Amino acid sequence: MKLHFLLRALAIALGCLSAAGQTPEELIAQGRAFLVARDYVKADERFVAALVVAPAHETANVFRGLSRVLALPERPAVKSMLDQLGVKATNRNLLHWAAGLPTDTNGIPFAPAGLSAQTVTDSWRTHVVPELVAAAANFSRVSDPGYLLTLTAGETTTVGVTVDYADVQMLRALCQGAAYVSLTLHEWNWDAQLASVRDFATNHNHSAEAFLAAHPQLFAFETAADLVTGREAFVGLTANYLVASELIQARPLTVDRLFNRDDGQLRREAGFRQALSGLRDSLDGPRAIHGLAGGTIQLGKQFAGGFALRSWLPMLSGNSFVLGTLPDPSLGGLLQGFGAPQIEEFLTGSSSGKALGLPAVSRLGIPEVSESKLYLRFSVLRGRAYGLETSEDLRHWQSACTAVGQSETVEFDVPPGEHPGFYRIHALSRPPNDDYAGRVRLEGQNAEFSESFEGTGRESGEPQAHSGFHTLWWEWTAPADGWVVLEDASGGNTSLAAYLPPSFSGMVPVPAQNIGSRRMMFEAPKGQTYMIAAGNWNSDGQIHLRLSQRPSPSNDFRNQAQVLSGENAVADGYLAGATAEGGEGAHGGTPPGPSVWYRWTAPSSGRYRLTMVSSNGGAFDVYQVSGNEVLIKPGASGTGVANIDVAKDVTLLVAVYPSYGLAPDFRIELKKVIPPPNDDFAQAAVLVGASASYTGNIEGAGRESGEPYHANPLGQAGGTGDRGTVWFLWVAPKSGVVDISVSGNDGNAIAIPYVGADLAHLVPELEPDAAIAWSPIRFRAVGGTTYHFAMEGMGDFGGALGAYRFELVLRNPVPNDDFSQRIPILEDHATVAGDNGHATVEAGEPSKQFASVWWSWKAPANGILRLQVSRAGFYPTLTLFSGTQLADLVTIQGAGSIMQQQVVGGVSYAIRVDDHGDGGRFLLGLDFQAVEPVANDAMANGTILSGVVVHAAGGNVSASKELGEPAHAGNSGGKSVWWTWTAPGNTTVTIDTFGSSFDTVLAVYTGTQVGGLSQVSANDDAAGGSTSQVNLSANAGVSYRIAVDGFAGSSGTIVLNLVAVPR
Repeated sequence: MKLHFLLRALAIALGCLSAAGQTPEELIAQGRAFLVARDYVKADERFVAALVVAPAHETANVFRGLSRVLALPERPAVKSMLDQLGVKATNRNLLHWAAGLPTDTNGIPFAPAGLSAQTVTDSWRTHVVPELVAAAANFSRVSDPGYLLTLTAGETTTVGVTVDYADVQMLRALCQGAAYVSLTLHEWNWDAQLASVRDFATNHNHSAEAFLAAHPQLFAFETAADLVTGREAFVGLTANYLVASELIQARPLTVDRLFNRDDGQLRREAGFRQALSGLRDSLDGPRAIHGLAGGTIQLGKQFAGGFALRSWLPMLSGNSFVLGTLPDPSLGGLLQGFGAPQIEEFLTGSSSGKALGLPAVSRLGIPEVSESKLYLRFSVLRGRAYGLETSEDLRHWQSACTAVGQSETVEFDVPPGEHPGFYRIHALSRPPNDDYAGRVRLEGQNAEFSESFEGTGRESGEPQAHSGFHTLWWEWTAPADGWVVLEDASGGNTSLAAYLPPSFSGMVPVPAQNIGSRRMMFEAPKGQTYMIAAGNWNSDGQIHLRLSQRPSPSNDFRNQAQVLSGENAVADGYLAGATAEGGEGAHGGTPPGPSVWYRWTAPSSGRYRLTMVSSNGGAFDVYQVSGNEVLIKPGASGTGVANIDVAKDVTLLVAVYPSYGLAPDFRIELKKVIPPPNDDFAQAAVLVGASASYTGNIEGAGRESGEPYHANPLGQAGGTGDRGTVWFLWVAPKSGVVDISVSGNDGNAIAIPYVGADLAHLVPELEPDAAIAWSPIRFRAVGGTTYHFAMEGMGDFGGALGAYRFELVLRNPVPNDDFSQRIPILEDHATVAGDNGHATVEAGEPSKQFASVWWSWKAPANGILRLQVSRAGFYPTLTLFSGTQLADLVTIQGAGSIMQQQVVGGVSYAIRVDDHGDGGRFLLGLDFQAVEPVANDAMANGTILSGVVVHAAGGNVSASKELGEPAHAGNSGGKSVWWTWTAPGNTTVTIDTFGSSFDTVLAVYTGTQVGGLSQVSANDDAAGGSTSQVNLSANAGVSYRIAVDGFAGSSGTIVLNLVAVPR
């Protein structure tokens, strides 16, 4: 074997030496001659030699990829494999394969004796898969979108054909797909499966234990390298097929290539692309299966390592099958949402099937989280807790989850892809306070208790103020008067309740303020005993019960305000037990309610920052004491911040009150802060040059009198609050496009450009309908102009806290950024490069987004214009206009990355590519096909029909879709034509497109404007085919608009039939 390899390598080397001095084109020509002669091995050697001379030669790589695959049957290892299979030695040409497997006397193929399936798949994996992967790599070297290669009839053995860039991408995808399928087939251990079938056919007492012992590793990838290669092949298949498919559909109808569009299969191909995209997305997690309600797929499990698909056959235990082992159409959990569990439910319900000694049924449920789960139900004792265990071999078990018996059953929900197919249950030990009679006693004004709900249940007759299947009980007697706060500090999904005795069946819930489900507050007199219950829906939940009893707050009234002192002060407080005193006004615009008070006198003049952090809601108001209290800062909910300028010896009152009806614990902090140096407009930080940055800290920033709200500089809705700002000043060194961004701040911020000499005369440098968003923001600068930038924090009150970095970059404008600078496209078939990465929108631009660039094109004749944006790293928006002035533009059509439109000869059109975000580089393709316009392309020009039996013919090959036209039968279409029929009387009408040559959609409307139609009836497919039919009741004298379009833009000959009968 080694000698053979060395001789082979020497032959290739000598071939390369003999090729010395030859150009790649000469070597390619020699290889093509061998292709014609059908000597694919020698052809492959010539293409190898060409790549030695020029490794990046695109045509050499295409032929090398083709010859790799075509030469496979002639390679010794593959030839040996085919010989072992008994494949006939003649006609082993991949272009015209006619060699078959040996057959018996009945003509049924059979495998030769002594040959295992594993031997075949091993050989295929070792010798074929690497060549497929390498061929895909050869095809990947073609990067020119305009690439063309003509194959002769001798080379294809049929007819000559031209191969373009899309064809090469499709060839690449096919090789990657073949590699993925090959590795997947190899992982299916065919010998074990076939042996299992034979064994079950002859031995009806086969046990699960014996089966697993005989076949412990079904469906495992051979090596980790296979796992990686398989995933890479699938990802490559998806990416390249989607690219190729898009390019092939974008070709003009008159272009013929290796792979061509079939309008009759557009629906299926669209579904295949959608499925392929879904499979790709499912590599990272479960994804919904298109067309299957509730179904999900997670292909990533196949590449997760150590993944074993469940057997195709049921496992038996005694006289019953084992739950979860029926034939599995879910591929071991890759597919979820349907399959074997429904069969199990039927069998166990009708034949008393048992699993591991327990009555068992299973069904599939679809919970709200849209992930399929397998529900397992067992007959048990009501109210007892049980644990579910799973096993792969019926010998080693692991815990999966727990549940409590409801009625006489217990139900578990298990993601079927996460646990193997063998299940058993056991009763769990219970905490002593699971039942009311075993409640635990808590002592003192502060008590804590941690416990798990595992093993707990819910007693019959248990009160309903606490919810959940799992409950725990405590008892507590108040040692003093005061307010009690009960909370679950674990953060779990717990429901708390407190009850008054005397008996379990007669307990009364205590009136309380519930602060969420995990926290409650009530007033408790000394000596009163309470029964405390905690409920949870999940048996694996935890609770950390915390009880604290406090007196009413000492600072409940203004004249009892707690005193804060110094330039830095901190106070912890609570609102439990607080009240509203007589005459207390409303806080935060809410009716008077409970509050607590703080008093502070400024020890020095300056700016102070007041912050409140609360456990659950809460807000504050700040008042200045000067005879009467004057509100100077309204409250902030949750985490509130206020920057306050105050003079020495001025006294402030702070009122803290609930928000959202909640009474939280809280902390308030007061500290002196230093305003940033660029806090005011007059002290703006100066930026210089085309690229500038500034690092600072916005903490301590305030607002000046008369300063605009920068989140609302254009007077839009909203834009209020007390947000701190800092200022920057910059003189544009030249005209261009400016991007401003803010990063590093602990929160969000916006930066708005202005022109103007002072605060009172600032004008925002934004378009009138611009949307104010977070950083970054973009605008056009005029050289020599002075700009002021306000950076405003977007957090509560004081805004974003902490350090920030403000950056400004001035770039040259995009040459075709403006409509007046649009670039003319002079050809009828062209691909041009574009870039809107630094583009802007201009004043008066219609239906603008963020970054638009422009081209112009004049139609040489009537016909169909097709536009496409490709190879873009963003989501583009194409818009076609007519008109020569920006203010007079008429929108013809707006679309995503592809559009087709009927155009009129001699008319100039404007083409715009726009984007919601930052944009980037892309290719714009334009293709024009001269055709006479369809007379009934527009609704207003619909062909008039009359009579009660009508047969009409037409076509939509050169039709288009109007602006504002509805999606007929819910499909985007793109090539609609119209008829108008007026009902001669009250009739029942049937309209169909039976006999049309393509996949139609049909809709009927009333109305006179294409953008304001009312749908009467619509249909996509009827009678099991791809043509359409509708039925409707027509009223005398009413005109009906009939639209026929092609599904996904398909086209062809239309037959329209209408029959109306009196009613």
